[in-house]
Amino acid sequence: MRTFDAPVADPAVEMGRAIAAATGAPTRVDAAARAVSGIIRVMRADRAAVLRCIDTGGFVPVAGLPATAVIGPREPFAGRWVLEQRTAAAFPAAEGWAPAAFAAETRAAWVALAPLGGTEIAAAFRCTNVPFYRGELERLEALAMAVAPALGAGPAARPWAPGRRAACRRGRSRSEQPDRQPAPERAAASTTRAQSSISGMTRYSSFVCWL
Repeated sequence: MRTFDAPVADPAVEMGRAIAAATGAPTRVDAAARAVSGIIRVMRADRAAVLRCIDTGGFVPVAGLPATAVIGPREPFAGRWVLEQRTAAAFPAAEGWAPAAFAAETRAAWVALAPLGGTEIAAAFRCTNVPFYRGELERLEALAMAVAPALGAGPAARPWAPGRRAACRRGRSRSEQPDRQPAPERAAASTTRAQSSISGMTRYSSFVCWL
């Protein structure tokens, strides 16, 4: 049984309100904040965020999470798969989907991610063990696509350029090279957990959750 504490309107109405709020924002900062609020409502999530892949291959929060909730270029993160594949994914927050400190900050039991423009990601987090189902994931993907220009994250404004793609890939591949890490054993273990998380994410992006 799926239960939620806060009542929400019809999903189509919530989607329209979320898009109108974000696209009508006076600044990109406001647009990002409104997009996060819209994601929470549309996805019936406990928390949400917009994350950006920076030139080093790491990720920083644009809205929804504290500025300290960053992901290093050598740390595992399932969002890299989402950006590379240009597709949304939902999965249980098993160990290794993100660095431990970042995962603890989200307090997520279930995670849904969707590409938002060229280098950003829209993220929804549920703190209870209530899976996201396919329709919800499709809404997140559609919402992210609609609000991307308002955040300056549209393909024309912030393309997923080869250099940025290479940087994000380097961020993952470096974690797979233990000889570059100060603690090879920890690096190898982190890589194994990340690969396991991405494998699970791939399954859920295909089946998501049929309830």
